[in-house]
Amino acid sequence: MRVLCLDLGERRIGVACGDARVGIATPLTTIQRRSWRQDSAAVRRLLTEQQADTLVVGLPVSLDGALHYQGERIKKEGERLGKSLGMPVVFWDERFSTVIAEERLQASPTRARRKAPLDAAAAAVILETYFAAQREVGCSSRRAERE
Repeated sequence: MRVLCLDLGERRIGVACGDARVGIATPLTTIQRRSWRQDSAAVRRLLTEQQADTLVVGLPVSLDGALHYQGERIKKEGERLGKSLGMPVVFWDERFSTVIAEERLQASPTRARRKAPLDAAAAAVILETYFAAQREVGCSSRRAERE
């Protein structure tokens, strides 16, 4: 199962992709925001190119667990995008994803990794946490079946 993950910002959209069976996320690209039509077309192209059947959107949840203005805005945009693409959207908590991505890029020994766009790296962090949670759910289900 191929998954595309978006980190929806006001000026850019970070994009990562991965395979849920392997559980590895890779930063893919950054889309410069232009218009709703152009942005959604770019996402559609990437879904097709990556043969993704699942779309994950990072949701900015506040530290108190609530959705404030930014979170509500992203949720509405993600829902609109999912409707436009004809596919459901999985919203995933993106807390600290940019901080983690910055730390990883700074710690990377290779020049190419350090130059990777931060938004795409943050999308990869979001997707990794999604994969980790899916593995945890799968492990819990298998343990329950054995008992």
